[in-house]
Amino acid sequence: MVGISIIQDDVIKYINQRFLDNIDYTLEEIQNWKPGELFERLVPPEQREEARDISHKNQSGRTKATTNMELKLIRKNGEIRLIHFYARSIIYQGRPAGMNVSIDITERKKIEQKLKESEEKFRTITEESFLAISIIQDDVVKYTNQKMADLMGYSIEEILNWKPGRFLKVVAPDFVEIVRDQVKKKQLGDPEVIVHYPIHAVKKSGELFWIDNISKTIMFEGRPADLVTEIDITERMTIQQELNKLSKLKSELLTRASHELKTPAMHIKGYAELLLLKHKNNLGSDELQIVNHIKEGVLRLETLIYDILHKAELDSGHGELNKVKDNLASLIDLSVRELKSFATLRGHSIILVLNDSMIINFDKDQIRHVINNLITNVIKYTPLNGIIRINSTITDDFITIAVQDNGIGFTKEQISRLFTRFGKIERYGQGYDIIPDGIGLGLHIAKKIIDLHGSRIWVESGGRNKGSTFYFSLPRNN
Repeated sequence: MVGISIIQDDVIKYINQRFLDNIDYTLEEIQNWKPGELFERLVPPEQREEARDISHKNQSGRTKATTNMELKLIRKNGEIRLIHFYARSIIYQGRPAGMNVSIDITERKKIEQKLKESEEKFRTITEESFLAISIIQDDVVKYTNQKMADLMGYSIEEILNWKPGRFLKVVAPDFVEIVRDQVKKKQLGDPEVIVHYPIHAVKKSGELFWIDNISKTIMFEGRPADLVTEIDITERMTIQQELNKLSKLKSELLTRASHELKTPAMHIKGYAELLLLKHKNNLGSDELQIVNHIKEGVLRLETLIYDILHKAELDSGHGELNKVKDNLASLIDLSVRELKSFATLRGHSIILVLNDSMIINFDKDQIRHVINNLITNVIKYTPLNGIIRINSTITDDFITIAVQDNGIGFTKEQISRLFTRFGKIERYGQGYDIIPDGIGLGLHIAKKIIDLHGSRIWVESGGRNKGSTFYFSLPRNN
């Protein structure tokens, strides 16, 4: 709202209610003021003479110009308000007078001061920060700190003078499209935008290096902008690349060594089976026991070789899925029949409660490995004459399989290790080492397989000797 007053002969001839509200006087009080008293009451000493001079010029009609200034105003209670003041000469009742228009800008000025203080704090923080920081608005760099300038090899002035979109020149060619795409998504408010990712960048000198890039939408000068923070991660990326090379070499070495071990293992297994087949009646009990130990050792070695080869294949990135549309229930039933003799040996009952038709896309060989691993584990680690239940749950998005036992269970600490590499829980000497054991890769491989299918595998247990339930799910639409 605008306050309006008309002054003639240093007396207020007209004043609207808004002006009265601004100064907190009543009309009756003002009407009793002597000529010129309004300047003493309403204007502080430091602006009084200037205000009086402007008013006298307008009242005399000596100027046709409009005065525009910020003026302090004293309210009745002594409070100082800040107004934007417009004054000009008019003819009122046939004689010159001064008309004054005032707009209270006190609150706006307080906000501006807070913003200024906030900006000063922001600049202080950013200039002391170890992070490189910029603000980008409309594809133009509106602010950058010295750390960013040093990181890119430019001066702050050069960066702030870049034309729209020029900031993309610091992005290496192999990453320009990625960055441009994410900037566009952010501007469109796309929820799929990535706000934190590494970028291959290029300095002014042409040197390539790696930065960790984080962006966040903020309000800058009343409009949305990107607050970008960056840090040099070249050393970290170099180390990671070397580690990746070593990991690849390790996988290749394990794969090659495992392949080399397969042939002698097959020979040992073949000769052990030949001895048992053709010369069993000629061997004494001690000799038979030795041959059986050899065969068991070879079976264990074959399991290790298979797990190592399978793990190496999945880690190499070459373990692509060969998905087909099939009935998951039929595959589970097949695995149960294959392992029935082992379950019978342990005296276990296996109860199947499955939906008859669970037709989805999945890799049969890989999922069969997961199912066999889970069922074998619960058979091994459930005390004699246990009960194993396998059931299914179907939702709109997933089919979930649960393999439940009433066995030895797991502690929280054990659960945290189960699906990790070599995360085997040792049961040796507890009566559960009935068949050749692995080295703790089975569940880790199972997790890799389920991850590749875009889902998850997990376990729940009430604790030691309270049984456990292993779950895995597969997407219905993939």
